[in-house]
Amino acid sequence: MECFIAVVDAGSQLAASKKMNIAVSALHRRIKDLEARLGVALTRRTTHGTTLTPEGRAYYDRCLRVVTDLNEADARANGEMHKASGLIRMTVPSVFGARHLAPIMTAFSEMHPDIRFDLNVSDRHVDLIEEGYDLAIRIGGDEKPQLGTEILFKVHYALTASPEFWKKHGFPKTPADLVGLPALVYRAGSVPTHWQFRSKSGKLTNIPIAPRYIANWSCHVLVPVSFEQCLL
Repeated sequence: MECFIAVVDAGSQLAASKKMNIAVSALHRRIKDLEARLGVALTRRTTHGTTLTPEGRAYYDRCLRVVTDLNEADARANGEMHKASGLIRMTVPSVFGARHLAPIMTAFSEMHPDIRFDLNVSDRHVDLIEEGYDLAIRIGGDEKPQLGTEILFKVHYALTASPEFWKKHGFPKTPADLVGLPALVYRAGSVPTHWQFRSKSGKLTNIPIAPRYIANWSCHVLVPVSFEQCLL
């Protein structure tokens, strides 16, 4: 189990063998023996290294709990509690990382000085499995079915424009009045094709848009543009 965990954490059998100071052939044999005993493939080779199969992901999570419990039992027997340590690779949106994650990570790192972070602060939709990340914080969007998800909080959006824009095009009384207006949309993946509004009664309305401006910068950088969709 420890060899399997090491391969997943390191991203490849070669990197894991160096970290564990054993021959890569021995490590490869141990993983194959483990898969043979379980009767299922746990990992697959890609151009980016070693990734997990859906069965491997589930088994990895359980192995972590088992090994953690064993290490804690050993530490208690030795009179010392096992300290949290290791590398966490995570990806977060740019605005969220700057505003919310930085102060949390500072406090967390002071509590757990042996944990290291590899952060990808970007609005690009990172493939966790292919690129070897442990977790991601997303603002909306669907994940692959083999990935576990947890809702952390709700995000509210505001639709804004300059006074000159409303004066030129008229102030909308309903979402339908926005159809056909020139718009700037924020792209963090595919280009949005509609805006979604929820009434006080909870009814959802989708308004089709044909963006004149498409950008992947945070909206607060694009204030001079006359019309924008801002994330609050």
